[in-house]
Amino acid sequence: SILKVDNIQKANGSTPTASDLGINTTGNVLQVVSTTKTDVQSTTSTSFVDVTGMSAVITPRSSSSKILVTVNVNVGADNSNFINLTILRGSTAICIGDASSSRGRVTGMLYEYRNEGNVRPISMQHLDSPNTTLATTYKVQIKCAQAGTSYINRSARDTDAATEARTISNITIMEIAV
Repeated sequence: SILKVDNIQKANGSTPTASDLGINTTGNVLQVVSTTKTDVQSTTSTSFVDVTGMSAVITPRSSSSKILVTVNVNVGADNSNFINLTILRGSTAICIGDASSSRGRVTGMLYEYRNEGNVRPISMQHLDSPNTTLATTYKVQIKCAQAGTSYINRSARDTDAATEARTISNITIMEIAV
């Protein structure tokens, strides 16, 4: 037999959740938000600055949901520079290394040793528990760990030639049902 209905409501008139209907959604991807940065950026800052165009906003459907954050950033550097990257939820750095003496606490890093023609990928992933149903922003910040310049989506050399290239970077966030 076939049952066709236009709408299902609970006794109080509200819409039932999957759980109310006996459907297990644990582990399902509930929504995906992604942003791709195609332009270039550079910084000489030794303090973290936002990577423009590398943020995404998600409004979790449940406060128990997990948010899977995946970041891929293509970087170049000059002057034998250390590039530090971190992922933030709002203004809070998440997924950073433990404190250890004067060492930095970051999500990802790269040391470029005197090859200003390189563009290297830094990939970072973190399963976050924001515990909210409010709109939540995830973003990426970059800094130089010492004097020099860090670049996003280009090499330090960036010669106007067919052998050089410009790249993309992206951030993708997915709400996972728990």
